[in-house]
This record gives sequence, structure tokens and C-alpha cells, in this order.
Amino acid sequence: MDNAVRVCRVDHTTPSVARAIHSVQIDAYTQEAALLGTANFPPLGRTVDDIRTSQEEFFVADDGEHLAGSISVQPEQE
Repeated sequence: MDNAVRVCRVDHTTPSVARAIHSVQIDAYTQEAALLGTANFPPLGRTVDDIRTSQEEFFVADDGEHLAGSISVQPEQE
């Protein structure tokens, strides 16, 4: 069994990719909000369209079948 995780940059403007990123982020942010003991956690308000239209660059980790995580970085303005 191969448990390798691949990390790569993705095109977050593709609707299906944006939905996958949103799903994993909502799962993670829901757990983070619970750990912080807060119901008002701004990242939970981020929508699929917010991700799709973002100027950030997105990277994901997947095992070939499931998205395991995502991260985004904001490019330098200069």
C-alpha cells in the first residue's frame, strides 16, 4: 500500500478544485473554532467563490484519492 502524499500547486479558479479546497478548509476551521471555543470565526465565512476568485496561490496535499489539506500564499505586491 502506498501512503505517499503529493503536494502541488493547483488552479483554484476551477470550480471543482475550489469546492474541494473549501470543503477541507471548512472541516479544519470548524475544528479550530471549537478548540478556541468561539462561534464567531471569520474563516468559516469564506465561500467557494471567494476561493475561486482569490489572488492567492493555492497548494494542496493529496494521496491520489482524497484532498488531505491546503494552504494558500499571497504573492508579494512588489
